[in-house]
Amino acid sequence: MGHQIGVLRRAPRGDRFQELHRRRNERERGRLRCIASMVSGVLMIALGLVTYPVPGPPSTLMILVGLALVAQEWMWAARALDRLEMRLHARHRANVAAWKRLTGATKAVIGFICMTFLASFAAGLYLLLTAG
Repeated sequence: MGHQIGVLRRAPRGDRFQELHRRRNERERGRLRCIASMVSGVLMIALGLVTYPVPGPPSTLMILVGLALVAQEWMWAARALDRLEMRLHARHRANVAAWKRLTGATKAVIGFICMTFLASFAAGLYLLLTAG
């Protein structure tokens, strides 16, 4: 596991999962390990899709981890994850730029609204769990 994370950190953005796929295929590995990676990846994707409508479980994270496991065996999945990474990074840059353009007062209002929402959610959850 540590080796894969190191490969993902060192590889250039937009080529991380393809590099992980190439390195994994360079090493000699057993058929059982390949099957285990595929089965666990597909199960994680399925579990993420099934629990997506349920609040609580990190379904999106489960789906991404499942795709990362599948990407180690299939190049098409590695390419798809690399494209997704590039899109998310571009979106993040745009969001950061938009946040920097806001005035301090606007940021304070947005922060107040977010804190009010979180406090209301926590209070509602507390009332829900202690009722009965």
